[in-house]
Amino acid sequence: MFNSTECEQFIERSHQFAYEAALINTGYKQSELRLDVRNNQRVIYDSFELADELFERLRPLLPASLNGWDLAGLNERFRFYLYENGQTFKPHYDASFEKNDWLSSQLSLLIYLNDEFEGGETIFYRESGMLRPCKETQLALIKPTQGQVLIFEHQQLHEGAPVLSGRKYVLRTDVMYSYKCA
Repeated sequence: MFNSTECEQFIERSHQFAYEAALINTGYKQSELRLDVRNNQRVIYDSFELADELFERLRPLLPASLNGWDLAGLNERFRFYLYENGQTFKPHYDASFEKNDWLSSQLSLLIYLNDEFEGGETIFYRESGMLRPCKETQLALIKPTQGQVLIFEHQQLHEGAPVLSGRKYVLRTDVMYSYKCA
C-alpha cells in the first residue's frame, strides 16, 4: 500500500522529534507508564494535512458505516511507534478517541514502516474474558511487511509480540466515524 520511499520518509519524519516511553490508557483521558505491559517508545505527531492525505488514499479500504456511525476521516493525532530488541505491547484493547459526542474513532489503523527485524508480529485473540490469552485463543498472527496497512476494530484483543532483533517502526492513527441523529 505504501512504497519503501514513503515508509523511509515517515521514519525520517519521526526522528525529527524525540521518542519517549509509550504510556498506556488507564481510563478516560488518563494514562500511565506501565513497563510490565508496554515498553516501546513513541512520538505523538498532530497533522490535519497528513490525516486528509492518508484518508483520501485509504478511503476505499474503510467501511462507509460501522455500528450505525458514518465514516468521517482519520484522527489527526498520529503515533510513531519504535520497538527495539525485547520491546513489546502485551495483549490489550485500543481505546477510542472521542472528539465530541458525535465524532469518535471506531477502528485502529497501523502502517508498518519497515520489516528489517525479527519477531514483532501483531497477534489477534478470540475473546476469552482475560487479558492473558493462551495460544489456543489465537485468531491470527500478522507478520509485518514494509508498507502494509492493518485496520481493525478497537475492541479486538491483540498484542505486539516482542521484537527479537532489529528495530520495528509503525505509524498508527484512528479511523473516525460520526453519528447523526435522525
